[in-house]
Amino acid sequence: MQILETRTHLFFTCPFAKLCWNYICPAWAPAGQGIQEEINQLKQLLNLPFSLEIIILGTWAIWTTRNDYIFKNITHNLYACRRKFKEEIKWLTFRAKWKEYHGLEN
Repeated sequence: MQILETRTHLFFTCPFAKLCWNYICPAWAPAGQGIQEEINQLKQLLNLPFSLEIIILGTWAIWTTRNDYIFKNITHNLYACRRKFKEEIKWLTFRAKWKEYHGLEN
């Protein structure tokens, strides 16, 4: 049986995406309600001022890891997705700190 590849399935409910989200937010289990509902529920569980950024970076890590599989024949796995996510989060925290302190130089 073939599953329709929707945004909700791709980013939240496929087994690979669920595995990745379990790493990012273990308390969350996507229910397949729709993309907006999934994002809202995840934002509430993360309960951080930068929750949306975490969600965006999580979906980006899933997307690029799956693209590596499709276009480069690199087997997708949690470790590759986690590595990409951590790298992006590192840059996010760097940018956030820079924005926070940038105005103090003048």
